[in-house]
Amino acid sequence: MTWYYTPNGTPIETDIVKHITLDIGGGQFHTCEVSLQHQSDGRPKLRMAASLLDEGTIAIARAVRESIRAQHPGVRLSDAEAQQVLVRKCVTIGGHSTRVDTLTSDIIAARSHRLLTHIRHLLQEEQSFLMFTGGGSILLAEHLQQLVQAKRKTQSFLFIPKDLASVLNAVGGYVLAQTSAQRVKERMQAATS
Repeated sequence: MTWYYTPNGTPIETDIVKHITLDIGGGQFHTCEVSLQHQSDGRPKLRMAASLLDEGTIAIARAVRESIRAQHPGVRLSDAEAQQVLVRKCVTIGGHSTRVDTLTSDIIAARSHRLLTHIRHLLQEEQSFLMFTGGGSILLAEHLQQLVQAKRKTQSFLFIPKDLASVLNAVGGYVLAQTSAQRVKERMQAATS
């Protein structure tokens, strides 16, 4: 929605008519393919198709949790706590914040390949613009960027900046709600005129 419309519902001029958003989250990795079709009234019509590719970075977090537990049997992390260890690269052991950079980096390197295999065919297909978002795109940034930059021209992809990547769905939802409310308001005003 935010790609093709302003918050007040005005279409945005763009030459990108087909894009695929790859949203790598903690619990899900999904794609959303959007095609833009121009209509006679000038407003673009969007066609969307979404699919779930994998469970996201939770598998990596669980591997980190098991590795920590093997070294420190008394440390039992929930899925949410294991995700935080991935992000912060530290865990509480004996009441102290303990860095686990090497452990997390090694596991991310070993386990990221499974997630990234889902995008290899998209990197070879040249008809779509690719956009990467989600907290997992931040976590896997180094591996993901190397893979994408080796296969794609710079103008054919976008990595959402890390300060927005983990909240872009919420921003898009907000803009969608705002645009929908604006359209309802316009219809009501037209009906009373």
